[in-house]
Amino acid sequence: MSEKPPSRFRPPEVEAEPKDRRLFRVTPLAYIALGIFAIALIAPIYYAPRWGWVFLILPIGYAWWVARSWTKVDDDGVQISTWRSRTHVPWERIKGLNFPKRGSAQLVTTSDEFIRMSAVGFNDLPRLAEVSRGRIPDPFYAPVDREDSADSEN
Repeated sequence: MSEKPPSRFRPPEVEAEPKDRRLFRVTPLAYIALGIFAIALIAPIYYAPRWGWVFLILPIGYAWWVARSWTKVDDDGVQISTWRSRTHVPWERIKGLNFPKRGSAQLVTTSDEFIRMSAVGFNDLPRLAEVSRGRIPDPFYAPVDREDSADSEN
C-alpha cells in the first residue's frame, strides 16, 4: 500500500502551551473580563458624566495589572514582575516553594521571606520543574525503580 503524501495542514497550536515556556503570564482571557467590566461602566458614565468617567480608572488599573503580572524562570534565577515592582531572586537564595490555599505560588528564600510568584499556580508545577532544570522538583513525576516494582508484583 502506498503512503499518504504529507499534508499541508498544520494542527493548531495549543493556547495553554506558550511559545516561551519560561514565561508564566496571567491568562489572556482576563482581557475578556476587562471588556465586560468596561461595558458595565457605561451606565455610570452615561448617567453621571461629570464624575462617572472616574470609574474608567478601574479597568485601566486592571489592564495594567494583567499586563505587568508575570514570572520568568531561567538559569540565573526567578524574575517576578507585579503591577508595582520587579524582583530578581537568584537560585542561591531560593529555599523552596509555598502554595497557599488561595492565590499564586510563593518563593521561600533562604532568609524565610515569602515572595509571591505572579501567575504561577499549583497546576504550573510540572512546567516550572522543567524550565528550572530540576532545581524545583516535580512532585507528580516519580521515577519507578525496576526492583521495587518487581517486588510489589510478587
